[in-house]
Amino acid sequence: MRLLVLCLGLALSAEAARAEWTYDPAPLPAGEALGPGPGGLSLAVSCGNGGLPAVEVRGWEPPKGMEPLFVLSVDDGAEELIPGACLPGSARCLVSFETLDQAQGFVRALRRGSRADIGLYRNGMLGTVGLTGSDASIGRVGAGGCELD
Repeated sequence: MRLLVLCLGLALSAEAARAEWTYDPAPLPAGEALGPGPGGLSLAVSCGNGGLPAVEVRGWEPPKGMEPLFVLSVDDGAEELIPGACLPGSARCLVSFETLDQAQGFVRALRRGSRADIGLYRNGMLGTVGLTGSDASIGRVGAGGCELD
């Protein structure tokens, strides 16, 4: 039974790694790039207030009253602990970077990397999002006037 669960988990991770990022021009002002992960988990990059980069974790809803502290890393790089601000009753959490440099650095890592790990501090992994196609999709958001670099 454990072997079956392990094989299923590996298959889902492999499937997430093969899925490609997409670009949707509809959200204003510059569209959004969306990277799919396992079980509906995804990362979205768009323009936030004033053309600054906004990163969202989607497909996961925190338990009532929980203020998530995300553990994010790209390609086994340094783990960053970053709080999230989640819309109540939804599966959308804005990653609340402390500085513009931190947000831009994370977006650069997403564009250059092969996978992003998303977890919760003291609560384990949520999943891994493959980064195939992220450079092109996020680049289109940047071309719309977002300060990604």
